[in-house]
Amino acid sequence: MLFSCENLRVDRDGAILIEELTCSADGRAVALVGDFTAVAAALGGRGRIVQGSLKVADDDALSAVAKGSLGLALGEARVNPAWTGLELLEKNALLTGLSPTAARARGFAVLTRLGLPWLAERVVGQLGRAEFMALELAKALLTEPSVLFVQTPLRGLPGADADWLWPLVERAGHERSLIVSFDAPLLPERARLTHFERLVLLHRGRVTAMGTPEEVLTPIGFLVSVTRRGTLLCRALEDRGARVQHSDAEADDQPSQLLVTSADAELGQWIAEAAVAHDVPVIELVPLART
Repeated sequence: MLFSCENLRVDRDGAILIEELTCSADGRAVALVGDFTAVAAALGGRGRIVQGSLKVADDDALSAVAKGSLGLALGEARVNPAWTGLELLEKNALLTGLSPTAARARGFAVLTRLGLPWLAERVVGQLGRAEFMALELAKALLTEPSVLFVQTPLRGLPGADADWLWPLVERAGHERSLIVSFDAPLLPERARLTHFERLVLLHRGRVTAMGTPEEVLTPIGFLVSVTRRGTLLCRALEDRGARVQHSDAEADDQPSQLLVTSADAELGQWIAEAAVAHDVPVIELVPLART
């Protein structure tokens, strides 16, 4: 099993980040969709597993990180902004036990393999978000891991930057297993999710769907969170034949949650089109599993 949690609880600074999380997914490429920051926090040492298990490739995940068989690209490292990209990689490679000469060579080799040799001389503090995430991918590959975990690589990126970075994520995952976490599955992400073998969807700490992209991305329903004009969206979707249940909070300045169901496979596209047409800001679009 590539990724599995059993009754997992993760704490940080005395607060519970997630509890009773149980899920699993196998294959060479798995996408975790939703708020999986607790899992990333545990892997990166910023959270503490106090209950249950977290495994990657049937190995204890924290042991896999320590051994270097699980590479982490979390995009949250605190580094000296005056370092160059190659200096950052060299210093991290030294921690694996390589000599200074070998560490520098390993760092440059990884950049070259990703098609990023020009990042070697770039100053880290001058990098944009996408460039820094690319450097994080390189850092995660220094130990030649068998599994790569990448946390929300496209978060906050405009379309052009996301289109530049995404092929690097795929290249980094070449010839190894790949686990990538995403935020709520808004439509721009959905095309990329189809390239994974298995998806796990999480909403408010609970798994809402697990399976292949075909099974998960063509659900009978969506949980839709909007910040205003929820009533307009309800009416537009009902006019297209969807069934909509909504909360009592309908004022324009209050969020609303809509449960939208339909047998039509294009339901997700309907929601997106109606939201754009009626200027309804959608902040979550969560597919719900078939039962």
